[in-house]
Amino acid sequence: PTNHPELEKNYSRLNDTHKWVLSTGKIVEEALYNFSKKSIVDHPSNSFIIDVDDQTYLDHNIFTEKELEEIKKENVTSTTIPIPNELRDYMNLFNCTTTRKIRQSLAKRQHWETEYDINKHHDFDWFKLAVHALLREYESGSLNTSKKELWYNIHIWSFIDRIFDDVPSLEVKRFEAMSIAGSNRKNASRVIGSVSPMKRKQIGYKCDFLIRDTTPNHEQSLEYGAGEVGV
Repeated sequence: PTNHPELEKNYSRLNDTHKWVLSTGKIVEEALYNFSKKSIVDHPSNSFIIDVDDQTYLDHNIFTEKELEEIKKENVTSTTIPIPNELRDYMNLFNCTTTRKIRQSLAKRQHWETEYDINKHHDFDWFKLAVHALLREYESGSLNTSKKELWYNIHIWSFIDRIFDDVPSLEVKRFEAMSIAGSNRKNASRVIGSVSPMKRKQIGYKCDFLIRDTTPNHEQSLEYGAGEVGV
């Protein structure tokens, strides 16, 4: 097992009265702490983060299925925003059984196209662009054979790069983008040298893309999401 000084420090700060006790009597923070002490890599549990879909917790008997289900149901909050009815109806136009019918739906001139306003109609335009691009890939037969990861990033997942075109303060950073948030967390205990040299700075995880804000004057960007392409 790897030493985790930050884990020890963070666990020692926890107030016993605020710890999460499940109906089985198991204390969530204690279970994560004991498991993290054995880990040889930087697992989310080291930061007391629970991914209830992580099979690791079942494989290593950290939690039972019943306990994970209880965790899932605790203080559930919705982070989804209902799709506006008009946009939903437009998307349903492409719920077709043939590519010919999809093309016919694409060819229909929409009212928002004649008086386009990016602040009102961006999502309609983005969806149409995404459908058209994926349709062309399907018709060309390019999806019938395996490809390299870069191909998928360029040909398939590129529509993600355009999804925030109506939000000037957001950008999608591509191709092995390094997570600043990950780097900051890894270097939280790094200090300047004194009687011993300064530790080498650790880099953050490299992702296929990062969703972050654009900041002026070389300030650090806030990161809102990341993605990795599976092949």
